Amino acid sequence: MVILMAFILLALIIGFTAGTLATVNRLREKFELVGEALEALGKMQGPHVRPDLRIVSPEN
Repeated sequence: MVILMAFILLALIIGFTAGTLATVNRLREKFELVGEALEALGKMQGPHVRPDLRIVSPEN
């Protein structure tokens, strides 16, 4: 009985780990696509247009 419970717990841990890794890989692919799209958009605007990504504080 204890061995059965240990196998079930091991299966749950392996399943959770595999699911988490799959989700992380999917998110990484999405963000790579977004990065490529932003890079392509920047190239379409031309080299003279640079997006200003600085955080501006209200005091300035």
